Amino acid sequence: MPFAINRGCRIAFDVIGEGSTVVLQGGLTSRKLDVARLGYVETFADSYQIVSVDSFVHGDSDKPFDCTLYASAQRAADVAAVLDVVGVQRAHVLGYSMGGWTTSAMIIHRPDRLSSAIMDG
Repeated sequence: MPFAINRGCRIAFDVIGEGSTVVLQGGLTSRKLDVARLGYVETFADSYQIVSVDSFVHGDSDKPFDCTLYASAQRAADVAAVLDVVGVQRAHVLGYSMGGWTTSAMIIHRPDRLSSAIMDG
């Protein structure tokens, strides 16, 4: 399983498929495996490169105690760090619930890395 490092912390993610990149950000308590079980990965993987991310405290990502690491600008930087490791400049970002909050952070802090943004929940 690959990791991106941002601010000294590991962000776990999975990559599957080929084509334009879609980043999937799950909701509070959701892991990348949960997002896959909901069918998003299977639905999009035939046409897109899917990057499923475990946000901090979720799944295989680090669980730092420093509350400042959880601000919106830092969350947007985490997604940008994952895109850097994948080798993608811009991506479609789809966030559900808390993942929608992270997606909105991308709109505010890292619009240069977005092809589009979709928020749900």
